[in-house]
Amino acid sequence: MPELVELGFFVALTLGQQRWIKTLGIGHGEVLPDTRAGLTQRS
Repeated sequence: MPELVELGFFVALTLGQQRWIKTLGIGHGEVLPDTRAGLTQRS
């Protein structure tokens, strides 16, 4: 049961973050374009 709570929390947090970023109108790589910060790398 604790695993389901943790999974639900993670999903809700991720969806909330995505909604917030969409609300702010931030596109992919716009915040820190010249750094290697984040989970994805730009080529």
